[in-house]
Amino acid sequence: MKQDSDKWSRTVFRVRGLPNDVKTAEDVASLLSSRLGDISDDCIRVYSLATALYSWESPRSKMATLMFQTLPSLIQESHGKKEWFVPANQGQPHVDGLILDTHFMGMTPMNDVESRHSFEYTCSFSKYYTRLTVCSCVTISGLASHPFGSWQPKRSDKTFMWIRDTLPKHLPGVRSIIYGYDTKLGGSQSFQLIPDLAQALINQLQTYGWNSASAKPVVFLAHSLGGLVLREALVKLDRSPDEGYTALLSLFAGAVFFGVPNLGMEQSHFQTIVDDNPNETLVDDIARGSNYLRRLNDSSSNSSFQSRFKCFWAYETSQSPTILVSQPSK
Repeated sequence: MKQDSDKWSRTVFRVRGLPNDVKTAEDVASLLSSRLGDISDDCIRVYSLATALYSWESPRSKMATLMFQTLPSLIQESHGKKEWFVPANQGQPHVDGLILDTHFMGMTPMNDVESRHSFEYTCSFSKYYTRLTVCSCVTISGLASHPFGSWQPKRSDKTFMWIRDTLPKHLPGVRSIIYGYDTKLGGSQSFQLIPDLAQALINQLQTYGWNSASAKPVVFLAHSLGGLVLREALVKLDRSPDEGYTALLSLFAGAVFFGVPNLGMEQSHFQTIVDDNPNETLVDDIARGSNYLRRLNDSSSNSSFQSRFKCFWAYETSQSPTILVSQPSK
């Protein structure tokens, strides 16, 4: 059990459904401790607390990210689970339960900002300067990544995550949000292609209120496959006559793209992993010279949003380690 505990003690959890009157990290730890029943407040380390994006809630619930120093039995007794329901205490029939998870699917806000706050943003390497009211920054992770963990240091202290812990300090008018979607390779049963993933992103943005008149501008940080998903979403929005899509696209201010395989990538090692799984076609689409990437690049270059959507590109200049697949011993 010690090995299992060590694993979970390095794992970041998300808790959803927190009441709106929870104001501090101490409030979160106290509430969760009372609901779990077998863990004290000081064994729960809360690192963020933010208002949820559910526009249909009134008042809105809150979300938090946290780590356990000592695992509650609810998690210790689970096998392969990534989500747990934490019911309300007895005698509270009208109080909703909480949801703990490690998958981080959907939209997870990392911080709150003042709704009337304005800020100036200067990017020295591009001399790009602008003044914005509140802005949301949505981060989209890459192929075979974790929505939260992919923005953390490798093999290091898992108490730090730069989008949660650093970005809001440098850009106080920006609400940082991570977007989780299925990018698993091995054992995946998903047959979604990049256009499907792009449509899901659009649907999420609309569901969480970016189609309303009061919606604020949004910028993106997109890595690897996430960059292709975003580019496909931009093309879909630009080509559609739907007024809702036009309104959504008008809120997109720009993006920073990290290591996006716009011209394709060597993926023989990926093919070894997918090995006739339903997601094999998606891997084919990111290969060098694929028909899909040619179509996407042609569509993007002919899109009307290019003149006002600011793009910054970060790319590698040396080879990175590839995925290794271990073979079972005979």
